[in-house]
Amino acid sequence: MAKEVKKAPKAKGPLLQKWYLSRKHQKATKTRPELITYRLKFGDDSKDFAEFTEALNFYKENAANYSKVWLHKDGAFRGSFVKKYTDVVLEKVQEASEGEEAIEFIEKNRIITEEMMASDKKIAEEIEEFEEVIEVVEKTEKVIRSTDVLSSVLFNSEKIYNQAMFDVVIADRAALRQGTHKVKNRGEVSGTGKKPWQQKGTGKARTGSLRTPVFVGGGRAFGPTTERNYKIKVNKKVRKNALVSALTLLARKNGVIVADLSLSKISTKLLLSQLKELNVGKKTVIVTSDSNIFFSAKNVQNVYVTKVTSLSVENILWADTLVITNCAVKYLEGLVK
Repeated sequence: MAKEVKKAPKAKGPLLQKWYLSRKHQKATKTRPELITYRLKFGDDSKDFAEFTEALNFYKENAANYSKVWLHKDGAFRGSFVKKYTDVVLEKVQEASEGEEAIEFIEKNRIITEEMMASDKKIAEEIEEFEEVIEVVEKTEKVIRSTDVLSSVLFNSEKIYNQAMFDVVIADRAALRQGTHKVKNRGEVSGTGKKPWQQKGTGKARTGSLRTPVFVGGGRAFGPTTERNYKIKVNKKVRKNALVSALTLLARKNGVIVADLSLSKISTKLLLSQLKELNVGKKTVIVTSDSNIFFSAKNVQNVYVTKVTSLSVENILWADTLVITNCAVKYLEGLVK
């Protein structure tokens, strides 16, 4: 009878000679499937093909779809195959003669091919892809893309203020400059204060210091200082008109998606799967506060994630698609009213 080893569920059935039955098991939390292994074996002197066939049928009926069998004999690995090829192995084994040993027969006739020996990684990826489809269906049910349904306050401006958008972009870029540049003038560089030569009688131009900008190693004339402030003032009404104009232009191109996008874990693959379901453009801006999305999109080209408080007009003009949450839309409505 079956012998339980390592978290194995209780299973009753015929035993195989040093075979390990392994299957992928999905947890309720949808985390990466864990490996559960339990060992089935019978006496070393047994050569009964009926037991072998019965045990393999037992595995076929009770194991999960994403499962795998490892063949071991005398403590050594002799091959493996996934569940969908169980019928192939059973059919070939029927051709064996009495007195032969099952594993030896499988090895000698090369029944197990490379295609049948799917890697554990491939099996795990198949399960993960299955989980991603479930996740996408759950998270993208409520999606608003039509301009008729979008908020008219934000996405339906009668007039497009091109100059306002230009002014805001220039001001935002200027505000990014730190202004920490600094050079030393003639009063700050190190050097002697002695007069280089006498005032008259040398035929040379008069000079009183070697620290002037005229000499190599002297101070810089009219160089940058930390007193410089690059910020450009923009009126609140201009900023409001620029924001609404940029959102309206994007909405007219059918590039605004209102969806509560979220991830249960940090996964770039899962994020890309959800974006594919939403049919986003080449350049995408995601407005969300979900930290999992921030980390998942860090290594994705042409995908920019930001909080609604940091969303800029330049981000909107750059994007082909804006994915924004309902909460973020309400926040922006409060800004422009």
